[in-house]
Amino acid sequence: MSKTVKDILKWKESKQEFGLGIDGYVCFFMELVDNYESKINGNKRNIKTIKRSNLDKEATDYVIHQLFIINENAARELMNGLGMEDPYISEENKSHLENKSKF
Repeated sequence: MSKTVKDILKWKESKQEFGLGIDGYVCFFMELVDNYESKINGNKRNIKTIKRSNLDKEATDYVIHQLFIINENAARELMNGLGMEDPYISEENKSHLENKSKF
């Protein structure tokens, strides 16, 4: 079963699994940013991470929107790698996006 936006939002509650007070949500997005900024094949790693995460379309679109806030270039390259053109996000889901300062 594919993960939904609600599943992604639950990652915000999983601090003990990741230590240092970092929740699963921040950990996931920081991994994407770190891959993009620090690895030669970072975008390929991010594509694999998204596919391995088994996200539904709405959740994938949400991830792209959150990544745009954190690192626009990483988001654009990930979109291209996934063959996406214009990710949609509902007003409800938009309200859950975090500011860049959280990361």
